[in-house]
Amino acid sequence: MAAKGMNFLFYSAIGRYLFEEGTPGEYIYRIELLKDSPKHPESRVYIKFMEDTGIECVATYMRWVYFRKKASEGAFDLYSDYESKIKHYKRISSLIGAAVLINLFAALLNVVVGIFLGLTEAYILIYLFPY
Repeated sequence: MAAKGMNFLFYSAIGRYLFEEGTPGEYIYRIELLKDSPKHPESRVYIKFMEDTGIECVATYMRWVYFRKKASEGAFDLYSDYESKIKHYKRISSLIGAAVLINLFAALLNVVVGIFLGLTEAYILIYLFPY
């Protein structure tokens, strides 16, 4: 969207993004999953540090933070070394892993309930209407 001249302004909890028209390629955006909530003291210090280096915090959602920097100011990378990049990807993997486990549990629960209801229905049909 930034390449098309749409500048990101806000993200809402229902999955809506708000953009405004701007100059194509004006900003470079990055998203980061923080260790703690953006309101946590350590996260606030980190976000303040980023702002002091010329990077704008556009929006936050849960532990996600959306940053942007003017493209005219040069490259924009959140991580300068592989170790911090690996830690970030591990945080994302943990979040996705938790979501996968919750979905698997819900799927298993649906299968068990479906089998139970199917057996109950078969029992009713067999014993109440034998012929």
